[in-house]
Amino acid sequence: MERLFATRDTPEPLETTWAGQLPLRLVPPRDWPPPGWEVDPDELEFIREAHRMESERLDMEAVAAAGVTNVEKLEDAPQDLALERYKMFLKQYKEWVEANRDRLEKESYQFDQDYYPGRRKRGKDYKEDMHELPFYYPGQICYGQVTTVHLHQGAFVDIGCVHDGWVPIKGNDWYWIRHHIKPGMKVYVEILAKRDPYRFRFPLEMRFVYPNIDHLIFNRFDFPPIFHRKEDTNPEQLWREGGRPPIPRKKPLTDMEKEPLVSDHPFVETVLP
Repeated sequence: MERLFATRDTPEPLETTWAGQLPLRLVPPRDWPPPGWEVDPDELEFIREAHRMESERLDMEAVAAAGVTNVEKLEDAPQDLALERYKMFLKQYKEWVEANRDRLEKESYQFDQDYYPGRRKRGKDYKEDMHELPFYYPGQICYGQVTTVHLHQGAFVDIGCVHDGWVPIKGNDWYWIRHHIKPGMKVYVEILAKRDPYRFRFPLEMRFVYPNIDHLIFNRFDFPPIFHRKEDTNPEQLWREGGRPPIPRKKPLTDMEKEPLVSDHPFVETVLP
């Protein structure tokens, strides 16, 4: 009996070490602006220069030692470290939110009637400082808090978005990580994908960066869960929009080329044309 309970001790907390600091950078999303939203072309070109600057190598220790700020510059450093470009994006983003807040609230009530983890926050749950989906982009590292742990869907992390981020963890994988991920704890997450909130149940897919538990997850979701609407009458289109491979056609049980021309019906004795 002592040996049985000795295997059930709580494991030691995971210690995740990194070669450097996590890059919590202020970079505008690459898919800005949202479809159907027009912005100033000159401002947009100025914002997108931040993406080209990302590819340039920068010695952060040398920059910090030189005391580079938003105004000062280093010979081998990008100008102003893209801070002004990020401020320009924030200005355009706030204009988009002011123009679309009511529409997004109305659509959330129209499409999402039932409650489920990760649903858009609305009504009393909505706060003015929450960010909409255009604010985020894949590859972004965020600091948040675990809100829900679901056995068959995964973990949900609040990063300040109107949708809680979804960390896919299937079934019995919770047995291995139940001591390391619990509701209420502060975590770092990386956004892996951003999807359509009216087709996919969880628009933001993430993974845990700290604590790093990827080596404890064995059963991955093959495809993210999607909504099945009443107007979905074409299964091929539904699977294609959900990122799934097409449904394979079933091979007929009989090969018509090898079937005899004479009908086997008891009342038909004629040769088929």
